[in-house]
Amino acid sequence: MAAPSVLIVDDEAFMRRVVRQTLTSLGCTQVGDVGSGAEALALLGKNHFDLILSDIYMPGMSGLEFLKLIRTGKTTLARDSRLIALTSFSNTEILNTSMMLDVNGFMVKPIKAELVKKNMLKALKEKMYLRTEAEYEAIALNQGWASKEETKPISVGGAAHIPRAVPEAPPPVVKAPEPEETTVPGVVVVATHQIQPNSVLAEKLMAKDGTLLLSAGQRLTPQLINRLQDLHSILRSNMIKVLPPE
Repeated sequence: MAAPSVLIVDDEAFMRRVVRQTLTSLGCTQVGDVGSGAEALALLGKNHFDLILSDIYMPGMSGLEFLKLIRTGKTTLARDSRLIALTSFSNTEILNTSMMLDVNGFMVKPIKAELVKKNMLKALKEKMYLRTEAEYEAIALNQGWASKEETKPISVGGAAHIPRAVPEAPPPVVKAPEPEETTVPGVVVVATHQIQPNSVLAEKLMAKDGTLLLSAGQRLTPQLINRLQDLHSILRSNMIKVLPPE
């Protein structure tokens, strides 16, 4: 497979240089980089890239707003354009929305070359199962994270980056005891690598920190199954209850 052309979208210049150097070391000769979603859309209107690597927390247009515009057909790009989110698994509040917008993978900071290559190949090879534009349009981007901005550390070796303000965390909420589980006919318990496409989640899927990743009743496309495999290290349980496809 020829080296893909890649566009890096990140408001932090030092991070763009790091990712560019990593891609160059992997043999990518066509690499572009811009500092915002708006710049990306302008460049993508004139140039083709096989893959987009986009930060999530950016001033102006966030990475998920950028992805939503693509999936709803509001750009010059094909709706099935491949985008990998540059993020941290500590930002679990954005993972649910990322998956519902059919992101093509997660690239966790700090960037490691072997994982970059693996994730790029996976994103480019996976078959896309797009939902309708209206379904993507209905996905809300104001689920808490959109009004927050991640505090980024000062870049080592780059220009000083002033950390962005983050609102004070609300007081801890005392959760009520979980109701006792009931047995549902047909439900099976499987590991993420055993899930069959078009299985249906029989119970909500949670991260270790209590963040909701996917709601019960969600039909699992091959794309969603790939993302669950990407996130296996942060799942509350590696065994998942599903209703197998009919």
